Amino acid sequence: MNETNCVWHTEIIFNRNGRAIPFDSALVHRIITASTGDPASLWCSPRPAVLLVQTRRPLHAETFRREAASIRQAKASLFFDSRARVEISGVINATRCKAHRRRAPLGADDMPAWLCRHLKGCKADIDAVQEMSPAKGRHGEQPLTISRAAFHGFATVKDPDEFANTLMTGVGRGKRFGAGLVLARRSS
Repeated sequence: MNETNCVWHTEIIFNRNGRAIPFDSALVHRIITASTGDPASLWCSPRPAVLLVQTRRPLHAETFRREAASIRQAKASLFFDSRARVEISGVINATRCKAHRRRAPLGADDMPAWLCRHLKGCKADIDAVQEMSPAKGRHGEQPLTISRAAFHGFATVKDPDEFANTLMTGVGRGKRFGAGLVLARRSS
């Protein structure tokens, strides 16, 4: 695997002591950044007590040791050949500009088109979008509510480098709050 196109994917399933951790977006971001030194890491909590993390370096083994029932970690390549068919899924914060530079969340019906525009380096076909409970956070002293939705679909890679960059950097806003992570695997 080419090291520049590789990341670490970690799945954490929390025990009773850690179930509240995914609900504190700022805490999750601080813990992951402290463990890896990578403030650009991506993460999401697709269901209660589960955390999926993508980092450039592996999470330190002790990071969630007391709070986790299980931790699985694997190195993954983000590079797919041109014209490769891949299955994609993730959690996003799809928004549109509103008056006075404010942003408004999109409805589920508008999200597939938004995703197709924002998933660079591929031609995507989104087959399912499900709205999730919002994430709470702060921007300075300002409280924030980040709308989130989970999606699933398939894509054909058009530009392997651009698609790898999309997977590395995520999609949309709210990355510090558990949105933006896109996972891809070769479709069978």
